[in-house]
Amino acid sequence: MFFIGLSIKCQLPAVVHMKTPLFPHIGPRNYRLFRLLLIRQVRAFERSLIEPQQAQQSVLGAVLKNVRPTVQGKHFSLSNVRTLEEFRQAVPIQSYRDIEHWVERVVKGESQVLTKEKITGFVETSGTQSKPKLIPVTKSWSTGVRNAQLLWVLALLRDFPSITERDVFHLVSSAKERRTIGGLPIGANTGRMVDALPKGFQQRFVLAGVPSIEDVDLRHYVQLRMALQQPVGMWVTANPSTIALYTRKMKDYRQYLEQDLVQGTLQHGPAENLSPEIRAQLMPKLHPVSTPSIWTPARVWPLSVIGCWTGGPAKWFVEQFPSLLGGNIPVRDVGITASEGFFAIPLSSDWDGGVLWNHGELLEFQSETGEVYWGWELEVGKCYQLIITARNGLLRYAMKDTVRVTGFVQNTPIIAFVGKSGRFLNAVGEKVTEEQLSLAMQRVATGVIGFTGTIQQGEVPAIKVLVEWENEPCDIAFLLDQALQAVSVEYQSKRVSQRLGMIQIQTVRKGTYAAFRNWRIVEGASFAQVKDCVIATDAEWDFLKQFVVG
Repeated sequence: MFFIGLSIKCQLPAVVHMKTPLFPHIGPRNYRLFRLLLIRQVRAFERSLIEPQQAQQSVLGAVLKNVRPTVQGKHFSLSNVRTLEEFRQAVPIQSYRDIEHWVERVVKGESQVLTKEKITGFVETSGTQSKPKLIPVTKSWSTGVRNAQLLWVLALLRDFPSITERDVFHLVSSAKERRTIGGLPIGANTGRMVDALPKGFQQRFVLAGVPSIEDVDLRHYVQLRMALQQPVGMWVTANPSTIALYTRKMKDYRQYLEQDLVQGTLQHGPAENLSPEIRAQLMPKLHPVSTPSIWTPARVWPLSVIGCWTGGPAKWFVEQFPSLLGGNIPVRDVGITASEGFFAIPLSSDWDGGVLWNHGELLEFQSETGEVYWGWELEVGKCYQLIITARNGLLRYAMKDTVRVTGFVQNTPIIAFVGKSGRFLNAVGEKVTEEQLSLAMQRVATGVIGFTGTIQQGEVPAIKVLVEWENEPCDIAFLLDQALQAVSVEYQSKRVSQRLGMIQIQTVRKGTYAAFRNWRIVEGASFAQVKDCVIATDAEWDFLKQFVVG
């Protein structure tokens, strides 16, 4: 089904975390003040860790209240549904294709289709598996996501109090990139989440008030110019490859950035192409500063923490951070989140993943054999596919995200993202996942900008991996093959039986993965949410192979 090939990684030992309370009343001053403002959410959250079933029943009640009188509610005969088990019996597990016709009716302006609550806009998925999907935004759904985000921020203040004295370099896509026929905004959930934060937080964002710029290189340059004049204590974006990209751009643009920083201007290098209108908007925000002697983020800024995804294929990029950034900067996962919602909150850098957000959406978990469980029924070390029932009217929607249970806080599991279900390499039954290929690459290679695998068919098929190198190409085929055998017994068995040949490595030109990001943006993905292409679809491979050297 969805989980073939994940068993080896899922059987690794997991840590059971029992530390409570997660938000003690003592701590740094700003943490204590913010905790006081959030005391209702904190108490409800801590109670939900002990009584997750009660919290989830409450979520179901709120969902049913808004769904019963709608087209969808009548379709599933939800008028008499009350309990969690009754809900399961009434509504089957659904794909986006199953609900897309209802979403399209909402996009056209029809009400009372998915939920009776007013739909204020849509967020768009990154389109990792197919074309981007539209997810409706409602007030109750937004509030649930916002409360999870605020608890995440509270944990940051508890652990990194100095971030309140510094600025935040927050790279997100716009929440209003386009509009429906009826005028509702469509954009990225990352941008919408930032817009929903208290204004006091937004004032510390380096790019607050900076207009959107379509040209990719120009946008990179302007954002770096703005950030380099500020004491950035926190760098936040969804995808760690975005941090890697901006770190490389900082070095590429150094000559021009030095001139603009010293002069307090925005007119060199790519900024020569900045429109007079945008330059006039930005000039009042600029001021001259001395240039750094060492152009690595850890030396340029007083960074306390980096926030980004750390699970699944993102792990490989995070492992490169110390050498890439020029120092060991703590990294905090931004959450088990997606355009569809906020599902688990990372509250410690020692955790592998985040604790379930029981007051957000109704969460179910499907095992590799098809059984469906509630969060409190999960087992440490096992993998499941995530199924959500959201406050915006999505009912029992299969996310195609696979998560692993790494521990528990009280009666609530901690889950870590493993990867998108269905993205694996499979020629003769090896079923290598994105996480496994990333882990193997992490063990053998340095100086890699990006890499992507596919199946090279033949009499004896093999995995082919494209690699973009920071400097000179390296011959890592044998080492990568051995490392992949070490993390996947299925791959090892197929290699030992000679049903698979050794991994093949091909080098791609410099700039390949920057071009890939731009291509995905043109295809409809938000620039800050472009997923790393560790295992390629046919369309992605067709795009990437044009950059192969030789």
